[in-house]
This record gives sequence, C-alpha cells and structure tokens, in this order.
Amino acid sequence: MQTADSSAQAATLRIAAIQFLFMITWVVYGIYFGDLLVSVGLDRSWLAAIFLFDQLVFAVMDPLMGVWADRIEAQTRHLAPLVIAFNLLAAAAFVALPLVAAYVPGTPELLLLATAVWVVSASVLRAPLFVLLDRLPGAPHQTTRLAQVAAGIALGAAIAPFIGLWLKGVNPLLPFLLSSAALAIAGFSLPSIPPLPARTTPTPDAAGALPSRPIAWVFGLTLLLACGFQFHAFVASVVLYRQFVGAETLPWLLPVFWVGFSLAMIVVPRWVHQHGAGLVLRNATWLGSGALLVCLSAPSLPVLVAGQALLGASWGAFFLSALRLVRVWPTRMGNGLAMGGWFCMLSLAAAGRITLDKLLKVDALVLETVALVFWIVAATVAWKLFSRGERHVAA
Repeated sequence: MQTADSSAQAATLRIAAIQFLFMITWVVYGIYFGDLLVSVGLDRSWLAAIFLFDQLVFAVMDPLMGVWADRIEAQTRHLAPLVIAFNLLAAAAFVALPLVAAYVPGTPELLLLATAVWVVSASVLRAPLFVLLDRLPGAPHQTTRLAQVAAGIALGAAIAPFIGLWLKGVNPLLPFLLSSAALAIAGFSLPSIPPLPARTTPTPDAAGALPSRPIAWVFGLTLLLACGFQFHAFVASVVLYRQFVGAETLPWLLPVFWVGFSLAMIVVPRWVHQHGAGLVLRNATWLGSGALLVCLSAPSLPVLVAGQALLGASWGAFFLSALRLVRVWPTRMGNGLAMGGWFCMLSLAAAGRITLDKLLKVDALVLETVALVFWIVAATVAWKLFSRGERHVAA
C-alpha cells in the first residue's frame, strides 16, 4: 500500500511529465503551423498574428481556469477528472490541425477554429494543474514539487532545438499525433492523485511575517522579468551566439540557458526553505541583471556561455520563488485565481515579445538592452519589497 508521501511524489512526477509533453506540443506547433497555414490557403504572414492571438487567449483563460479550479475544488474536490476531459479535448483539437490542412484544403476557418479550441482547452494544463500540485498531501515539500515540475518544463525547452532537426522532412501528422497521444495518456494518471486535504491558511515562518502589500506587486515583478526573459531567450540569444559560431552550432548552445535553469531546481528549494522565497527572489533578480549584462557585452564564446547558464539559473530561481510566493501571499483571491493571474503575466510577456519582434521588427540587441533595463528595474523594486521581514516569507 502506497504511503501519502510516495503517492504525492508519484503524482508530482506525473505532473512534471505532463508539463514536459505540453512543452513538446508547443514546439511541434511552432515548427509546423506555418506550413499548415499555407496548406489551407493562408499566407505565412498570418503566423505572428495567430501566435499573438494564442498568447492573448492564454492571458484571458489562465485566470478563468484558475477561478474554475477554485470552484470545483471547493464544491467537489474532484478537479482531476475535469482536467483530464479538457486535456482530451485539447489532444483531439491538436491532432485535427494537420488533418484539416491535409484533407480539407481551402478551409482556413476550420484550421483557425481547431487552433482556438486547442489553445482554450490546453490552458487547463497551467493554473489548474498547479492547484492540484499544491493540494497534494505529504512529502516532498511544496517548493520541491514546484521545482520538479519546473524542471519538466525546462527539459522540454532544452530539447526544442533538436526536435526541429529530428522532424526535418517528417509528415506533420506523425509528430502531432504522437505528442498529443502521449499528453493525453499522461493525463490519465491524474486520478491517482490522493484525496485533497482541507485548505489551510498560510502562516509565516519563524523568521518573519506575511507581507501587507497587494499581490499585484508580485505580478508586476513577474511581468517585467518575464518580458526580459522572452526578449533574451527567444530573440537575442541567437544573435548573440551568431557573433561567435555558425548556425549549425546553435542547437548545441541554445539549451545552455535551460541547463542553468534545471540546475537551479536542485539547489533553490533548499535556499527557499532556509531563507524564504522573498530573499531568493530578490537575489535572483540582481544576479540575473548581472548575467544579462555579461551576455550583452561578452567578448568571447566561453564568457557568453557562462552568462547564459547564470541567467538561466537566475530565471529558474525567480520562477520557483515567485510561484511559491503566489501560493502564500495573503489575498482575497483563491489559490487558482492567484496562480492563473501569475501565468497571465507570462502570457502577456510572450505577447509583447511577439509584437515587438515579429510584428514591429525591433532589433534583437535593442530588445536585449530593454531586457536588461527591465531586470534592473525589477531588481530595484524587489530589493525594496523584500528588504525587511517580508524576505522570509514562503520558506
């Protein structure tokens, strides 16, 4: 018979696997969707606008899904079956994308409808899944659970450049079918999550007190830092690396950022437990600001690689400590709505990056400079915000 601790650990790893597979579906989507648009008679110039629409839909759906998760949890405490149902709908809509393009040519409205259904239903894998994670009884510690799930996201992002190489010339239906089927099958493991315990009110640790400022401060910090992360990781990194290497080497260098992120997931939970999420967040923002400056001014490839790894670790430390803060920050919001609001900031940052990079064609190094400014501003705010007892929150 499984103990509560072993059940919680198994459930955590399943949720981490789901996040990994969810990231893979987005990679496949990004690789092939331009070709699918052409197949139904639309120009590739629509691609950026549709990707922007995707992120704006997520920005709306994340809080709504959070509210939905709070209500389901409060009324029935049976959130997992409904998450599975939405996940199956998302998988079906995802497979429909290449099928519409292949067998119903000349019907762009069907492709766009399937895309909208997929994005809306797939949003269940964000805030609601983290609500489930938060409600698991037993070990591991909550911050360790968050770290394991975040590592699943990072692993998916790290292998993204290689997926593009592996899928070169492959019929779109195969990767769409395999990735969606794997995600759907992984989702079926959610019913094994143990019964959810009663919700408890967050309490401060022995070293400090709960903060008095509104949670909007955490959301604002997240938006600034996420914009900087988006500008650097998805726009400027390629340009920075191309100063020293050719395009054929990029797949081996782009994952360095995510390696740093993953390594942070090993040590940051211990730091959060010992010193509090506020202090870890504050230090991560300053460390990341320095790493961004190193990347922007790196005189050689080894220095740039070191800066990328350090920046990845800093973003990982912020990601983990901010999620932990959202969990315990006093607010009238439910846990799901707070999580959904935080993920909404990530979506808005992605939408901003697509607008500036793809639609307005802002120079990559200009965006990198803006990223540095955003991180320095956020670091200054974080230093003020967590300068006293609040730095101990969320151990």
